[in-house]
Amino acid sequence: MSLLPFSKNAIQDEAEKHGWDWREEASNQKNTYFRNRICNKVIPLLEEENPNLLVSFQHTLNHLQQITF
Repeated sequence: MSLLPFSKNAIQDEAEKHGWDWREEASNQKNTYFRNRICNKVIPLLEEENPNLLVSFQHTLNHLQQITF
């Protein structure tokens, strides 16, 4: 099972609901890596404009995956 479709908050909420320990890699907070800059800076700005950004993006991704060439 992939956790990619789920937001960090959704995963943290689920862990808390089940009493699971939450651990986060320290490097996730560093903006040294491109993926971290996207997660830490770009996505929050986009979510200010569209609070449903991740849901909308997942729907778009699902539609694109259904297209056959």
